[in-house]
This record gives sequence, C-alpha cells and structure tokens, in this order.
Amino acid sequence: MWARRFDDSTAKRLAFGEGATIEVPIDEASAQLAAIRVTIAAGARLGEHDHGSSDALLLPLAGGLTLCGRQGELRLEPGMWAFIAAGERVSVENAGEAPASIVVCFAPPTFVTALLAASAGDATIESLEAAKAARA
Repeated sequence: MWARRFDDSTAKRLAFGEGATIEVPIDEASAQLAAIRVTIAAGARLGEHDHGSSDALLLPLAGGLTLCGRQGELRLEPGMWAFIAAGERVSVENAGEAPASIVVCFAPPTFVTALLAASAGDATIESLEAAKAARA
C-alpha cells in the first residue's frame, strides 16, 4: 500500500493539442492499474479518442468538464465520477473560464503504456489514433 500526491510524484508531462496537459506518474507502477492527471485549459478540449483495451474511471478534481460520447454529453464536476468502457470513443471539453483537472484511472494500464511509448515523439490524440488505425 502507498499514497502519493501528483505534485510530489516523478511524472512524465505530455502536452496534448491546444491546452491539455497529461501527467503520468512513473515512480510507482502496477501491472493492473494506472492513473494519470489531465489538466485542460479554459476553452480547450481533447478531441475524440478511445482508450484501446483499457476501461477508464474519471474523477474530476477542479473545474467542470463536458464528456461527449455516443450516448450524449455528461457534465462532470468535483465530487462526481464517470466510467468509460474500453473502446468507447469520447471527447472532453472545458467550456469554463478556469483550468479543469481530472484523475483518470485505467485498467488494464495499456492506454498509459501507449501514451508513454508515444511520448518519445510529439504525441497527440490524433497521432495515437492514426497509429492505431495503421496497425488495424
């Protein structure tokens, strides 16, 4: 058992698109689960994507976000949580006037492994999607 603050962890920081930053803690690892912190600037969004074979649990920390998917839109705020099934395509938008942040937990952690592998270059949601399509 252990606990960490994201701000105190050794983390790989990845910039995605216009205004999104993803922090991947790399000082502790699990073969079953991975967690990342996503910060989305006011007015920014993460484009449509999926998380491959990973289920995702979203836990908003600050600000409000809109999660968009095939079932419509869900407004997420601190104190709420949302589940995204493996392979489900979503986008995330911050229409607010302040940055918003969420913790996203992935099981199994294959999506986070792919993020770290792609981070050797200039990874974006779009480049990850293109690479996935090329493998299909």
